[in-house]
Amino acid sequence: MYRVYSGPPGIKRLSHEEKLRALYREFGFLDDALNFAATVAGEGRVPVLIEGDNGTRLERYEIASSHS
Repeated sequence: MYRVYSGPPGIKRLSHEEKLRALYREFGFLDDALNFAATVAGEGRVPVLIEGDNGTRLERYEIASSHS
């Protein structure tokens, strides 16, 4: 599973404590997680982190570059 964490405009990254409290959405495929991250960005929020059970970890700047 892949979890997409998002936050308000201006956020750069989630601290460990923020991540524990943050809402996220889960997806079975990385492509679906990346598509959702693009949707989140289009709605004015910031996709901050994508984490996968397989060890995948994409930070905000990596997510943004995957859509350019």
